[in-house]
Amino acid sequence: MRRPRFIQMDDLTERELLEHPVWVDCHITDYDEEWYEELDECAIRPCTERTFREVGQYFLLATFENDRRVRRFGYVYVSTAREAATHPSLKYFPTVVYGKTRVELWCGAVYQFGTEYAAAGLKTLCDLFGCKDHSPFPLTVDVRTQAFGGIDVQFVVDGLYGFVDENKTVGRIL
Repeated sequence: MRRPRFIQMDDLTERELLEHPVWVDCHITDYDEEWYEELDECAIRPCTERTFREVGQYFLLATFENDRRVRRFGYVYVSTAREAATHPSLKYFPTVVYGKTRVELWCGAVYQFGTEYAAAGLKTLCDLFGCKDHSPFPLTVDVRTQAFGGIDVQFVVDGLYGFVDENKTVGRIL
């Protein structure tokens, strides 16, 4: 494979997602490439492969829409590793991206950063979706791509999983 363009995960914007709807987590997926040792664990690149690797992690363009039809872009994180979680909000790690702003809709954010992070994330999500007097949920997450033979997944996130109760099921596949 020819040497691709790399960016840091935190630098992924809507523009890049719209330009390249599938991105590769280089730290997990590119272990057999010549550039692997030069990259840190936050390096990603546009996906040029036609099939998923046996062990790989990918970021796929997603559309997030609330019940008032406010739409934002972001990504879902898909792992081809066998140990990937089965709960949709965990398996897909839905993340809304707006400029340099990111809101992760998955429970790892609470475990890693605490409840203050969750409260700030919920406020940011309300701002992004224009929710002054109501909840931004439910959010419909839509993933459609021609990559890898076509992926068409839609699911709903009813709340920030783990931000309230880690045992509460808040996501469902439509």
